[in-house]
Amino acid sequence: MPLSEILITGGAGSLGIRLSLALQQKGRNIRVFDLPHCDYELVEGLENVRILRGDIRDTGTIEEAIAGTQVVIHLAALLPPNSERDRPLTWKINVEGTQRVIDACNRLRTPPHLIFASSVSTYGDTSTEALPLKPSRGQNPSDIYGESKVAAEELILTSGLPATILRISGIAVAAFLDPPEVWPFTAQQRIEFIAANDLVTCLVNAVDNGDAIGKIFNIAGGPSWQVNGEEYVRRFCHTMELPFEESCFSEEPGWLDWYETGESQHLLCYQDTSFDRFHQVLRDAIEEALA
Repeated sequence: MPLSEILITGGAGSLGIRLSLALQQKGRNIRVFDLPHCDYELVEGLENVRILRGDIRDTGTIEEAIAGTQVVIHLAALLPPNSERDRPLTWKINVEGTQRVIDACNRLRTPPHLIFASSVSTYGDTSTEALPLKPSRGQNPSDIYGESKVAAEELILTSGLPATILRISGIAVAAFLDPPEVWPFTAQQRIEFIAANDLVTCLVNAVDNGDAIGKIFNIAGGPSWQVNGEEYVRRFCHTMELPFEESCFSEEPGWLDWYETGESQHLLCYQDTSFDRFHQVLRDAIEEALA
């Protein structure tokens, strides 16, 4: 049986490139779809990888990209903080763009499995909620990005497509990066990130996974990542050798929390990087960058 043809929208973004490389290394046939001006250098010329330049807002280019696929991983989105600056643009990309993806999928004789990168931001402020926070919890977004993801989810759920919705938590990248001026959570807020490599594993394992079809999952790091804001930032500062005392926290709770991920971990087997292990990898990345 031939391998599925996989399209990744937003494929030239940081997550998209990581995912493209992971799938390519497994011998999968990949189509990387993103804006013409994006940097495709890391995937250009790789075997089994096609680069398709286009715009999620353009019906013609997205239909061409999806034709003949069996799996569509829909990552393309306008992210915070840019999403909060222009609501109409965010809606055109995150919501209307998703509708174009759905329409193109439904035009195929056999619609592909649509894997949608949603967000835990759709829950809004849950700082007073009982734990664990389950996918069945109602959605009450507190920003434009979260609202756009709720609207996109609704489109997918009523589309009739074989789909998997992944509500993804904050992504921790093991790289030598400056901390934000203000951390987007309070010092005492419950937070649970996920290592970028584990998220890639999650997405890879969702491909051709029939048990994941029709499911909505929380995707987060697991119990070892369940800390409060102060603990997370103290550990970050220790690893980065930065003064914790200069850290600034949000005065209001953000949309991060602790999540129920038992079902998603059981089916997608992605929580490979503990909080401690992540900081070991981050330290190695810092030393390599400094060298």
